[in-house]
Amino acid sequence: MIPAGLTPQLARHWPRLLLAVLWAIGSEVLLWSYPPDRTIMDWILNLAGYGVLAYALTDLAVRWRMRDLYGVAPLGGLAALLYALFVNPQFTLVDIPRTLVTRAMGSHALLFMGMLLLWLVMLRAVPLLHLLIPLAALIGACWGTWVRYAPILTDLPGPTLTDPTLFILIGLVIVALIGVVGLIGARMLPVRGESLLMQPTEAVVVGFAAVALIYRQLDLGAIDLESRGLVVGLIGLCLAMLWFRKDTTYGYLAGEVRVNPPWTTWCAGMMAFLIAASAAFSAPIIGDDSFNQVAAVVALFTLFGATWLPGVSVILGLRAVLREVSSTPL
Repeated sequence: MIPAGLTPQLARHWPRLLLAVLWAIGSEVLLWSYPPDRTIMDWILNLAGYGVLAYALTDLAVRWRMRDLYGVAPLGGLAALLYALFVNPQFTLVDIPRTLVTRAMGSHALLFMGMLLLWLVMLRAVPLLHLLIPLAALIGACWGTWVRYAPILTDLPGPTLTDPTLFILIGLVIVALIGVVGLIGARMLPVRGESLLMQPTEAVVVGFAAVALIYRQLDLGAIDLESRGLVVGLIGLCLAMLWFRKDTTYGYLAGEVRVNPPWTTWCAGMMAFLIAASAAFSAPIIGDDSFNQVAAVVALFTLFGATWLPGVSVILGLRAVLREVSSTPL
């Protein structure tokens, strides 16, 4: 049981904790992007980075009224770029511009956006339940393929895993973790969306943690001038896309907010995820050295990384032009 006096404060923090958990799972487990020799201090700082991202970007989602998929894309992309710059540039920005497209803008942006959508589904803020099962199956198939073969056939620094039992155990653990966080959140009272804005003390803590992350990367020499300039420019573009769409009364988080997953659909989606992941992990290499299922996943990451930002920018620009034309009297 949760003490009654702590419930209101925990209810404010729980959605952001869930988002941090989802982003950590997506980046560290689904993308299998951690080096085997990562130290305990590195793990602590990396996990703190997901908390910083969750608090800061939830604040932006509320303050600037994220309200549709054209808001989810730049917010998830912004999270991925901040992660790439301040949390794990050793992996995401190791070979500019290739890894900027395939990893920071590609695989990590895709997973950060996907987990952001799952978060909104678990808050019942978006009417996309019919997409949860097929998307979960697709992500599971990519994850099984990636974990099984990417450490062998690519330069992925993650550990090699060949035991299907251990792989399924990892999948069950992450599904159980998300489910437990969702179950605890469902027992809490809803809060107003405005309560997810950072209070001054929270902003100070988040700011100090962000400075510690930046200092750590500078001390390691992991942030060079070239990558910093490119990524900061892309971060500015994502912020501009969010800011110019903030003048509205509607937003996903404008009303009451509560972690309350649609359990039937959620369980079906997680089952589809585990089945697809297990099948992909156990499948033999299909194709040859020039093209196989791992190359297909890499191609997906590359295509997504090269197209999502210009694609969303063009669509938002066309929508703005059409609104202007329709509001101009003939």
